[in-house]
Amino acid sequence: MINTVQNKNFKNKSLDRKKYLKEIQKPDHIGINAFSIADITGIPRATVVRKLEFLIKKKFLNIDEKKLYTFGIGVQSKQFKMISKLQDRNMNALSKFLYMIFNQIKVINSN
Repeated sequence: MINTVQNKNFKNKSLDRKKYLKEIQKPDHIGINAFSIADITGIPRATVVRKLEFLIKKKFLNIDEKKLYTFGIGVQSKQFKMISKLQDRNMNALSKFLYMIFNQIKVINSN
């Protein structure tokens, strides 16, 4: 959705998670350092480092010799399956939430 807003020429090319994950794991993708994550999110750097270490330990992220973090999830990994389930659950919850909101708008506008 954000890409569509920022890029008016965006076309849905039958996106799917497995293709996206393969794309972001290509070696030409550059990682991001903990300071940049802390700066972007506003979270203290020490907290960011602690969370990143947890994700590395759980094999969700990799870190290289330059201290840059990249995704470490393989398409067949249990991490990918876990993330897929969480994404599905979040999308379902978002759908229900939007359904309730739009129904409330409909009720308000019909009065």
